Formats: sequence, structure tokens, C-alpha cells
Amino acid sequence: NHTQVLVASHHLHHQREAAAIMVEEQKEVLSGLKERVLEPDDQAFIEALAADSHQEAYWKGWVTLYTKSNVASVKERILVVTNFRLFTIKLGVMGRSTRQSHAILDLLEISVPRGKEDESHLHLVFSNHTMDIRSTEVVAIAQAIMFAYKSITYGMPTSRLPKVELPHSFFDGFSPPEPDTQDGLLATYAAQCDYHEVPQKLPVLDYFMTCFEMQDRVFDMNDALHNLEKFTTPDIEAIAGALSHSHWYEELVAVNMPLKDANLVALAKIFSSAHQLYKVILVNVGATRRGMAALAARLAEGHHGVKYLNVSKNKIGDAGMRTLVEALEVSGSAMETLCVQQCDFGAKGYNYIATMLMTKPWLNTLRVLDVSDNSAGKAGTTALCEWLAKTTSLEQFYAMRSDLHADKFLAALAENQALSQKKLTTLNVSGNKLSKSSVQLLAEIIASTSSLSHVYVTHSSLKADAINLILSAALSNSNGVEFWIEFSGNDIGTKGAAQMAKILSGDGDGDGDGKGKVRNLHTLVLDSCGLGFDGVLSVCGALQGSNIHTLSIDANMKVGMLGASKGKDVGAALGEFVNKTPALRELSVAGDDSHYLKPAGIVPLIEALHNNKTLKFLDIARNRIGDEGVSALATMLRINTALTSFNAQRNRIGIKSLRDLHAAVKENKTLLDWVIPIHDIEAIYKSCSVKVYKEMESIVFDFDQCMERNAKLHKQREAERQAKQQQQQQAAASANKDDQKQQQPDQGGEKHLEEVLHSALALPTGRARQASRSRRRLSRPAADMFKEITQQRSAWDKNKETSRSSKDGDDDEDEAEESKADATTNDASDSN
Repeated sequence: NHTQVLVASHHLHHQREAAAIMVEEQKEVLSGLKERVLEPDDQAFIEALAADSHQEAYWKGWVTLYTKSNVASVKERILVVTNFRLFTIKLGVMGRSTRQSHAILDLLEISVPRGKEDESHLHLVFSNHTMDIRSTEVVAIAQAIMFAYKSITYGMPTSRLPKVELPHSFFDGFSPPEPDTQDGLLATYAAQCDYHEVPQKLPVLDYFMTCFEMQDRVFDMNDALHNLEKFTTPDIEAIAGALSHSHWYEELVAVNMPLKDANLVALAKIFSSAHQLYKVILVNVGATRRGMAALAARLAEGHHGVKYLNVSKNKIGDAGMRTLVEALEVSGSAMETLCVQQCDFGAKGYNYIATMLMTKPWLNTLRVLDVSDNSAGKAGTTALCEWLAKTTSLEQFYAMRSDLHADKFLAALAENQALSQKKLTTLNVSGNKLSKSSVQLLAEIIASTSSLSHVYVTHSSLKADAINLILSAALSNSNGVEFWIEFSGNDIGTKGAAQMAKILSGDGDGDGDGKGKVRNLHTLVLDSCGLGFDGVLSVCGALQGSNIHTLSIDANMKVGMLGASKGKDVGAALGEFVNKTPALRELSVAGDDSHYLKPAGIVPLIEALHNNKTLKFLDIARNRIGDEGVSALATMLRINTALTSFNAQRNRIGIKSLRDLHAAVKENKTLLDWVIPIHDIEAIYKSCSVKVYKEMESIVFDFDQCMERNAKLHKQREAERQAKQQQQQQAAASANKDDQKQQQPDQGGEKHLEEVLHSALALPTGRARQASRSRRRLSRPAADMFKEITQQRSAWDKNKETSRSSKDGDDDEDEAEESKADATTNDASDSN
């Protein structure tokens, strides 16, 4: 035992001596670092490292690295702090090499070890590594790290920031970055790309810039990723990481995108801290139960401000619906809008939804519910009725093609009078079978409501008597409700249309007091109702001079039913109806494969619009109007100053007609919406020469420029109108002043008018911004079309293309080719 004590004492003595020697050596190393500087080769290596990764070095120099577990392990390294990462570089026999690389975003803690507050030690904790630094410049290092972190985490909530335990002296002279929203988001996205090891995507950066320029707070995944040939899950993770910190975007939209579950899991990261995000639309993105579970898990955390959720057209099933509902319940916050259309769930899914909706926060919060295209059946309808009897907040309900037991549902709705009479504004039960008792219940609700204005009962196998009963109820409503009613796809027929005309004209009740009773019908949609020639004329005649705003009578006249004379009668009657109904703003007389008016029926209508000052939108799609109809349309567009949009798709438009239409659009100064007939242009492309192809390409993009020009002119006219209105108000106000003040010169009047004009032009209205975004989004299909058709053309037979190209030099042969292309276009339209 005595020997063991002596041996232990001897070892302890040597350990103390070794520790003392080590401390002295470390002091020598530390003192040596004061004078050690980076060599030119070191600088070149660092510059190359930063350039390769598109980064900027904030601090670089020699440091000593050590570990708490092994104090004797001391390593001399070059430390580089960039805007995204920390690098350590080793100088060895074989040259310089990067030993460590840690993302700034991974930083969890930055501190000074206890007992070592001598401004020479720094402790860093990353998600998977710990680093202890000794240097005479730890203050500069710490400030560089904090500056980098602040630069790439703009908007990050305080709860997610790293732990900082540094002496106050470390912050002397430190100025944290203060990027604006735009720079903060761009820097964060760049850092997220570096973190996930994917290159920054220029289309995404360009989309961010465009959104800031247009003051657009909607992040549309379709637009952001449109120009990418493909995207990966790390790309989505980088975008999600940037958006989760940003306070700019209020809406997230992805529609008809193949995100699937893996990318949806990555995208769900946004909801971890997106308090500013109000609306989320993820429609047909390929999500299943797994993807919905990931989304639900983030929603359950409650760190978001989402009040509008649309996950329609994703096959999540009953199990996925249960997962989503449970997450929404756990989050403790209720949505204002919930859309789960066509999500492949049945009665169980309805039961999960109804159970959640009957909880307290949902009963008083949910305003819009869409459960369309999910089979409810008797059990699902019963579950909905239990909730419907209690809710007090519902404003819009959609249950299209949902196998709804209408009798039971409408009875429950009628019983809750606080809802049906004072709160509910929209009811869509299209595609469900409505019995006579159901129709009677619906008519009673409509006749007495003070709130329900939008009613949709399309494709419900209703006969004329049922339709007219509902319409009569609407017209008899005396509570000031203005109705939007859609009856499309029901069998009204010519006789039913005649009876409808009597109701619309005020003679349906037999009092014989004639026209003028239709004052509360805003929109009437009668598409594909079998009205026929006489039925259309009856309805239009009854509505003439009424307050109707929108009338749609698409696909109601069969082929062969109209001769040339009757066609002219139809067009003339429609033209007279438009010109004698000043309240009318939108008219749709589109056709389909077996119902169309041809030039005989459309040209008289178009000619009647030359001097019309009220109609804003005209739909004449799929009527096979050909060159004759387009020529009339072009002439009208050169004269008309009221129309802001029209639809002339699928009308057998050839090359010459398109040129004429293009020339007219260039002269027109009032069209605002995308009007180019893309489908007809596609047919032209498939059979035209290279020369004509290039011409069509120029025309397509010129259409969009014309719309942009008109939008600016519209904005200017609106600004001038507002300025003039304000000036008139000021003049009226000054007229009330005493005579002495009236005689004083108005020195600031002109200046104020100029300021109003400048303000109105510089800050576009919400409608203008929406129109601009719509044009930007609608221009995307044209780009897609060019890309696709270009690929198809590259595969064409070279001899055929060469033969056609050789003809371009001869004008006569060009004309013959154009005629051939027109004929081919017509054939293609027929097949379409």
C-alpha cells in the first residue's frame, strides 16, 4: 500500500509539471499568433474558396483550436468567417486544405467559457459539432459571426435565434446589419441554398425581385419554379427556409404541381414560424396521407397565422382527413376557410370534419367550407346536418357532386334561420339530386332570405318547372337581395324558356303588368339548357332593359337549327338586347362541339357593339366564326371604347385573321385582359413555315405588350379622374368659405393636383396589381407553348421543312401556303 501511494504521488507530480509546461507552450503559441499573419498564398487560397462558393469573407486569420475534453490537444488553423459558413484551413506538408465547414444557420450557441473572460476564448456550438477558439481577436471573430447570422436570418423569431452569452465588451463598436425586407429575403434564400447544398436558382431570385417590384405578397410556386427544367427536394427546402422567416408573403399558392409527399414535407417547414402567412393553397400537388401528415404536424405546432387552407384534389382519403383534423384541433386555432374538394374521403371523413367543426372555436369562426366531390351519403349528410344546426358563422357552403341527401340537408338549413336568413351568402349544391320537396325547401329559403345571394344548382337533373319555381322565389324576394343564379346543365327546353320569360317579364303570375319587374337579378347562367333559338330570344327579350349585369347562354342552339336568315336574326336580337340593356356588363354566347352560331349569328352581334358604351366582356368562343367573324371583330375593336376583354378561342382563326386581330388590338386602347386565341395559334404552328412561325412568335408577345400599355393608360385615366374628383371636392369646400378667403389666390392647387396624379401613378391600386399579376401568370402558357412546339418542330422531317422554307422567298407561294395553313387550321379545330 505504501508503494502504491508513492507511485501515485510520483504520477501526480509529473502530471502537474506537464500541465504547467503545456500552459506555457500555449501562451507561447498565443503570443506567437499576435505576430503571425496570412501569407499571400493563404490569401489566394481563401479568395478561391470564397469565390467557388459565391461567398464573402468577413474575417480571416490564424487561431488556436482546442477541445474541453482534451486541453492538451492544440491545433493551429486558419479560420475564415464568411456570410454563410465558418471554414478552418490546415497548412500541411501537401499544402492547404479545408478541414471543417460549418453553416452559420447551424449555430446554436456562441459564448465565452466561464472563468475565461479574458477576451481570448470563444465557444461555438453547432447542431453536430462544438468548436473552442483561442485568439487575440475573438471579439472581432464573434462580431463577424453575429453579423453574418443577422444578415441571413432576417425575420427569424427570437425563440429560434442561437444562445448568446458574451461579455458586454464584445459588443463595443458592433453595428448589426439592418437589411430591408427585400435584401433580407434574398440573403436568407442564398444562405438556405448554401445550407442545403444546391445552387441558387436565378428564376427564383428573379421571381422574388418581381414580387417586390409589383408589391405582390402572393408566393406562387408555379411562377417561381416555372423556368426550371426540374427541381429537387433541397430546392424546395431552400425556398421553404427563406419563406419561413420572411414577413413579406401573405399567401402561398401551388396548383397542379407534382410536388408529391417528399417535397410537401420540405415545404411544410414554412409553417414553423410563418405568422404572417394567412392563405395556403395546395391544390392537386400529389399529396397523400404521408404528405398531409407532415403538413398537419407543422400546423399542430400553432406557430403560424393561417386562416385559409385549401388542399383540394389530393388523395388523402379518410385516414389523411383524420390526421389533418386532429392537427387542426391540437393547434387550438380555427380556420376561416377550409377547402377539401375531391380529396377521396367518404362518410368517415365527413364525420371527422363535422366533429371538429362543432367545437367552440370552429362554430364561431369558419366562414367558408368546400367538401365537393367527396361522397357524403346518408351518414355524411347526417354528420353535416348536426353541425349545420349549430353553426352561426358560415357564409359560403360548397357541396358539388357530393351525393348529398338534399332533403335532409336543406331542412336542417331552413331550420337554422339565423344562418339561412341572415348569414349564409353562397350555396352550391350542383350535381346532387334534388327532389320536389328539396326544390320547395330551397325556394322557401330564397324567397325569405336577407343574405343568400349566390345560388348554384347546375347539372342537378331539374326540369323547367323546378327551375322556374326557384327563379320565381328569387324575383319575389323583397329583402333587397341581388341574386347570382346558375342553372346550367338542366333540361329547361324551349317551352320552359318561354315560361321563364313570362316570369322575368312579370307576367308569370298572370297579373299582366308587363316588363320591368327584374330589378334584383345580377347574374343568370343558362348554359347547355336546351333553350334553342326561340328560347334564347324569349329570355333576352324578357331581360331587355332590366338591371341584369351578366347573362350566359352558352351552347343552347344546335347545329343545323340555324339557317343564314335565322342566324342573322339571332345576332341582331342579341345586339339589340345588349344596346337596350345599359346595365349589362358581361355577355357569353360561347359554343361547344355541337352548338355554335357561325359567322351568320355572331357577326350581327359584333357589329351592334361598334358604338356600345356599357358592355365590358364578350365571350364568343367555339362558334366557328372563321375569317369573316374575326374581320368583323377586328373592325369592332378599332371603334369600340368600352370593351375591356373578350374570349374568341377555338374559332378556326387562320394566319390572315390573326394578323388582322393583332393589328386591331394594337390600335385598341381599352383592352386589359389576355385575349390572344392560344388554341387557334397552336393549330397554326403545327402546319406553318419557319417564317410564319417566327411571325406568330412576335405576335404572341406583342399581344402582351399591348395589354401592359393599356393597363398603364387605364391607370393614368383613373388617376386623372380621381384627381379631378378631388379638385372638385376642394372647390366645393372652398365655396363655403367667406368672400375674403375666396379671393385669395390658390397657390397650392396646381401643386396638390400634381401630387395627387403622381401618387396615383406611383402606387397602383389593388385591382391594377392583380391585373398585372394575372397577365404575368397568363403569359406563362405562351412560353410553355413555344418551348413545346419548338421541341416538336425539331423532330420534323428535314426535307419537308427545307421544302417549306424554300418557298418563303416567293410571295405567291407564301400566300398559297398561308391558305393551306388556314385550311389545316380549320381541320384541326374540327378535330379539337
